[in-house]
Amino acid sequence: MKNVVGPVLLLAALALSQDWIVEQVDPTAAAASPVELVKAADGRLWACYRTAAGFMRAACLGDSGWSLTDICWGYVPTNVWRPFFAASPHGELCLSCVTGDSGWLFRLVGDSWQGEPYSFAARAMCGTVAYDTAGRLHTAFVDTAGDFCAGHETDSGWTAGFVARLSIEGPDHGDAACFTVAPDCRPWYFAYVWWMKPPQLWGEEASLMHFSGDSWTTVWN
Repeated sequence: MKNVVGPVLLLAALALSQDWIVEQVDPTAAAASPVELVKAADGRLWACYRTAAGFMRAACLGDSGWSLTDICWGYVPTNVWRPFFAASPHGELCLSCVTGDSGWLFRLVGDSWQGEPYSFAARAMCGTVAYDTAGRLHTAFVDTAGDFCAGHETDSGWTAGFVARLSIEGPDHGDAACFTVAPDCRPWYFAYVWWMKPPQLWGEEASLMHFSGDSWTTVWN
């Protein structure tokens, strides 16, 4: 995840040899909007971000330059409600974001984006999305009880399971879950929780885990 580095500017930098070429992609991007970058199976570069007008926009770099498409309106750009973007090795694209007060998945079908409600009751409203090398879509989220969970899509719909529960010591807390799949198809999961018990007690915990085949193993905590 990258951040827009100037007011209403989205900058894309392409590394060519030893030099960086900096290009302004969209002058209407919202200041400090989180930006997700992915490279599709056909080699095209995609970026998703919020515009100053409140739309979630996808920018695609093709042979004729950048093309911009508004996907939905009402995205809330906060640390917990940032977009997540993934590209399948078979050409599919999936965006997870918040519109209004609901989490949604948007998939690129042909030349149009089609939305569906996010399948899980999640504390952060939407979660990381990632494809494995077989093209199966995965997601990570924190449920309403504070448990870190992982789900994946099957032929009959979505399924999900418990991954971990980190320390939650106070009434106010923030959670974050990030998920990716390595080239060997092993899922990796990063879980983070911040908690506060007024007036002065607070704490943080983070854990990195990978799936060993039948259970999740903690690499560090």
